[in-house]
Amino acid sequence: MLASLYRTVAGSHPEYPAIDVLVQVLGDVPAGRLHKALVQKGLASSTWGAERQLHDPGFMYFGAQLPQGADINKARAVMLDVVEDIAKHKITAAEVERARTRLLNDIERAQLDSKPAGEHAV
Repeated sequence: MLASLYRTVAGSHPEYPAIDVLVQVLGDVPAGRLHKALVQKGLASSTWGAERQLHDPGFMYFGAQLPQGADINKARAVMLDVVEDIAKHKITAAEVERARTRLLNDIERAQLDSKPAGEHAV
């Protein structure tokens, strides 16, 4: 398993929505950049990205689960290249729109969920 953690601005910061979009662009499955670079090329069996919107500066993190016998050094290099070279590989308008749609859908689903927090269907 691989993971990388990056500090972010506080959740109340006006630039925080960009963190949400960035995490979606990188971590979404199956359209995210990490999934395409690692899973679709056989370097990992799954990938993810998440962020924590906190009162104080928080963090975002990305990871990959590797199949047995995988080359961890190659997978690590690819994962870090995808995440850390985002400035070289600009986010496209289509990626922003896909992330925006997914985030808005997540908000709508959360508002429609009438179960109290922590309660799960049996």
